[in-house]
Amino acid sequence: MVSLRIFLAAGLLAALTPIVAEEPTQGGGTPVTVPWLETGRFAWTASTPLVRPEDRGGDQYYSVKDPSIVRFGNRWHLFVSVRGKVRTHQIEYLSFDRWENAGRARRQMLRCREGYYCAPQVFYFRPQGTWYLVYQVGERDRTPGLQPAYSTTEDISDPDSWSQARLFFKEGPAGVGKWIDFWVICDGERA
Repeated sequence: MVSLRIFLAAGLLAALTPIVAEEPTQGGGTPVTVPWLETGRFAWTASTPLVRPEDRGGDQYYSVKDPSIVRFGNRWHLFVSVRGKVRTHQIEYLSFDRWENAGRARRQMLRCREGYYCAPQVFYFRPQGTWYLVYQVGERDRTPGLQPAYSTTEDISDPDSWSQARLFFKEGPAGVGKWIDFWVICDGERA
């Protein structure tokens, strides 16, 4: 078993793989005592960057972060926040068959919102048969200024199919001064 963790280094998505990824077993499948399990001391190796920021028509992007990753239809679907000098805080979509192809994947900004939007979480909500993308948006006339929003689609592989952003709240809840990076937890019936 190989464990893969995606991490950010200097605004680049890369992969961390543990050097020791699974507790060894003896012939009958009985776990053996391994010092790294007892001490918690183990090492990781890092890949070269999997996805790098791009120059987009004169706007140099300098970070790729906040990955939300789904495996669906024999492909990886990756949603990330990107930041640039001119246009900051957007969500970019990539799809690829294998991680080694991530850096060559077609990249597309989602068009579900103008202005500030970032920190994506994507998931499929089976009771509705719908993909959800939850993220934060900048709303200058609201307090707090960052608000939770969502978009939906029935086809995760079509970046143009996401609905326009909808805010979760008509007005911010009382007593909330700051909040960021929203995350939704679901069970079999409710989100």
